[in-house]
Amino acid sequence: MEDKRYLTAISYFAEAIVQSPANPELYFQRGNAKLMLEDYNSAIDDYSRAIVLDSSAAKYFINRGLTHTSAENYKTAIQDYNEAVRLDSTDGQIYFNRAYAYEMLNEYDTALSDYSMAINFDSSNSKYFVNRGNLHSFLGNSNEAISDFSKAIELDPNSAEAFYQSGGALYRLRRYKQSIDRFSKAIALDPKYARAYDARGEARR
Repeated sequence: MEDKRYLTAISYFAEAIVQSPANPELYFQRGNAKLMLEDYNSAIDDYSRAIVLDSSAAKYFINRGLTHTSAENYKTAIQDYNEAVRLDSTDGQIYFNRAYAYEMLNEYDTALSDYSMAINFDSSNSKYFVNRGNLHSFLGNSNEAISDFSKAIELDPNSAEAFYQSGGALYRLRRYKQSIDRFSKAIALDPKYARAYDARGEARR
């Protein structure tokens, strides 16, 4: 049903483009529909066309960057995010997106810096803290990870992922009782969270 909706949108924007071929927003919106259908190359073509028509809109670069990220073209995605930052240097989402791309390229220090920039511009987004916490945890910075996960939980107490990741960081510090509590809260929020059940079982051994 969702695919049909996006296909209908693509058809609509195609007809609109025939009538207004110099309107960048039409290419942008058609690109969005193609992105949802995971038609990455075609979406990139539409975003590129929008950029040719109007290179001052950060969102065109952001979404082309997202599409490159989805296609695992991380270096190219970063180039788009760099341009988006040049156009709008206070949008936390751009830094967050770029941080993920750097993380996928194993450029962890740069990724941490960008996650921190995202938080600097928008400290109300729990996902920013979860992702930075995950990277801290991966790098063995368990105390920093726990701090980030705690903030994510404060911002979104219904985030099963934040409780689960917090439990993992506590487990690595051998704080087993607290980790079990975190895993249990993740399960309460999402009873189908298989990894949380496995982790809680391991912590109880």
